[in-house]
Amino acid sequence: MGFFGRWCRCVIQLGDLQSEEERDVLLEMSLPATGEEAKDWVIVHPKLTYFNVISSMMEEVAVDLKVQRCQEG
Repeated sequence: MGFFGRWCRCVIQLGDLQSEEERDVLLEMSLPATGEEAKDWVIVHPKLTYFNVISSMMEEVAVDLKVQRCQEG
């Protein structure tokens, strides 16, 4: 489950990128307080879908962005 049992989806279109070109995407978010310690708490699951010109195929890369939460108090 996501925050408070909800998932939020956001799509960002970066347009065409040339070889070796980079783009940064900055996210700002507030995390709710937690009453318990949580290791590897997944806060975002970004997925990049792109067309690989060399292989002539659509490709996808996904990761989990995690934080470690400490018990408040």
